[in-house]
Amino acid sequence: SAEELYEDAPCGYLSLLPDGTILRANRTFLRWTGYTREKLFSGTRLQDLLPVPAKVFYETHYAPLLRMQGFIREMALDLVCANKQVLPVLVNATEQRDAAGVPVIVRTAIYDATERRRYERELLAARRRVEQLAAVVEASGDAIVLTSADGVVLAWNPGAERLFGHTANEARGQSIRDLILSPGHEEDFARAVDLVRTRGELQLETVLIHKNGHSIDVSLSLTPHIEAPGELVAISSIIRDMTQRRQVETQMRQAEKLQSVGTLAGGVAHEVNNQMTVVLGFGHFVLEALGPEHPQATDVQNMVAAASRAARISQQLLAFS
Repeated sequence: SAEELYEDAPCGYLSLLPDGTILRANRTFLRWTGYTREKLFSGTRLQDLLPVPAKVFYETHYAPLLRMQGFIREMALDLVCANKQVLPVLVNATEQRDAAGVPVIVRTAIYDATERRRYERELLAARRRVEQLAAVVEASGDAIVLTSADGVVLAWNPGAERLFGHTANEARGQSIRDLILSPGHEEDFARAVDLVRTRGELQLETVLIHKNGHSIDVSLSLTPHIEAPGELVAISSIIRDMTQRRQVETQMRQAEKLQSVGTLAGGVAHEVNNQMTVVLGFGHFVLEALGPEHPQATDVQNMVAAASRAARISQQLLAFS
């Protein structure tokens, strides 16, 4: 019946006096709020069911707007229920007037907005996360590039501008193949797409090219973006410049080689120094035995001088090592 449709409608129905006094409420509204008819119909006003901030809003915005235009559409309010819990609602209201244009009653429909508020909070939280992620992408020192599955640039962060020299406006809509793939590495992207399509995330090292033509050693982290039913729609790439690291690695390898040479030289110098010490010692013994007048004393002195020079050289080589 019409009465049952009214009482058990999926929304709350209220009939109010122009000052907000509740004259009638359906069962749905009573069930949602937990109030009895005796409580509501004893002079209670709609604004009496609102938290303090909402009461202020009702007096300063809701009621003046209703008087001015004669209706309210989708106004968000909170109702304080009988158990003191807050019920978020959306309110639609229409003012009915008599023949003289004087308001006599306000028909009000109340919709439970709990799920909508939760959804709005989730959307707001998601938006904040997206904004935070966008800020991280913008501030990143690495190049972060989003491309379509066929390699067309969709997004190009400031790190990519710094690394490759192309501005975002220049890069967007361009093929990654024409933009930064270096000669001889054109097929790397196609192979990487095939791998990321089948394996998911992928890391590799390759060579890309700057706008001015010079090559850049890079490390790539690729992440696929998959949509149902499993279609690859985009690929995000984090690209790190490895040029400086390669230079450091080269310098370290050179240092290791030099250290090896120094160790070898030090071992040889130590052994030579030991042998020259023996030669010098026995040379002095021979000189003392022959005496300065012996015809071969000069030969022995030359041998000792040469051994001394060799010992000095070995000492210098030890200091170097």
